[in-house]
Amino acid sequence: MIGVSVLATTNPFFVELADAMVAEGAKHNFKVMVTSGENTVATQMTQIREFIAQQVDAIALCPCDSRAIGTSIAAANEAGIPVFTADIASLAEGAEVVCHVASDNYGGGKLAGQTMVELLGATGKVAIIDFPEIESVILRTKGFRDVVGLVEGVEIVGAWPGGGDQGSVKP
Repeated sequence: MIGVSVLATTNPFFVELADAMVAEGAKHNFKVMVTSGENTVATQMTQIREFIAQQVDAIALCPCDSRAIGTSIAAANEAGIPVFTADIASLAEGAEVVCHVASDNYGGGKLAGQTMVELLGATGKVAIIDFPEIESVILRTKGFRDVVGLVEGVEIVGAWPGGGDQGSVKP
């Protein structure tokens, strides 16, 4: 049994990721139990406690908060359950993750910055819709800022929390 907790099932990326884990697990005779934190670390912490109580063989996790989830990962470590992260890394000290699988989020942020500069013709104002609790977004935002910040004619006017949900942006 593998316990999976994704960031949010409102995001199609995480739905596809979970579906792929279920399909791949079935090929190897693993039952995969998928849950979703729905962007709430407290919910995800409860899910991990339940995985530990059920003595799953492994936990795959897309953390809702890269730092706050550390105590739950440490509890799984203590129970002898290996933890893997996907797309979003744990940044918590003392929380052992066996393996992290992700794309190059920093590089993606740089590419987004280059594209923004090109689209603006190197002149204009931009705002960042952020999700600073999530490691992958931290990296993408850093890559974006590292490129856009070097262009004199482009000004970053601010960053607002988006929480990974287009409808939650409140400037």
